[in-house]
Amino acid sequence: MPRSDSTFNELHIREKLILLSEIIQWMISISKEFDQRTERTIIDRVIDLMSIDTMLSYYIDYERYANSVLNKDKMENLKLKMDLDEALTELKILRETIENNL
Repeated sequence: MPRSDSTFNELHIREKLILLSEIIQWMISISKEFDQRTERTIIDRVIDLMSIDTMLSYYIDYERYANSVLNKDKMENLKLKMDLDEALTELKILRETIENNL
């Protein structure tokens, strides 16, 4: 299974959050045109949508944090690899120097 692109996922979710906000605003405005029972039902659905909005916002924040941690770890691993490569090169030079002096 191919890895998903977190940047694309975040943009896609943000787009849906904008749409969700527009729907919520629209539902609130039309709820005023109905009787009290229907208005209450629409408001309950708006509350459900708002909880979805909150959850998706949390997911985006979590993804952003997780990606920053992964990127930091990747950089640290790259630094360690470079340090290891440098140490191996020094070791090779020292071995050659020792062999040439024997």
